[in-house]
Amino acid sequence: MYTQVKDLHALLAAGDARQLPGDTYAKPPRSKAGNGRATMQFGCSYEYREGKGFESGIKPARSVGEMPLCLQALVQRLVATGVLPKALVPDSAIVNAYAAGDCIPPHGNMFYFQSSFVVLGTAIYVGAKVLV
Repeated sequence: MYTQVKDLHALLAAGDARQLPGDTYAKPPRSKAGNGRATMQFGCSYEYREGKGFESGIKPARSVGEMPLCLQALVQRLVATGVLPKALVPDSAIVNAYAAGDCIPPHGNMFYFQSSFVVLGTAIYVGAKVLV
């Protein structure tokens, strides 16, 4: 899994450099301390903001990148090991990257998605070490 984490970091860097297609990458300004993140969306676009001209939900008209190979490999591994049933193989992903001290409040997104979804933590950062 370490390779997938490295690949995701490379995609985040590409997003920072505005090298990902359409609305694949977003790094909105922090609304308050501890509430920052970078988001990459693959396969479908999801608007998480509500109010001030935004309506949360899946946005099919927005352009985002396809599932990258690193996430496809991760999904295949989860299926092969029995963690994820073959019937629930995802065709989209949302990747949130947080800096130390950042988070999002507890929330639910399941009413926007027609099928099941999986939440997966890929790394824990402790000081300068990455534990996978």
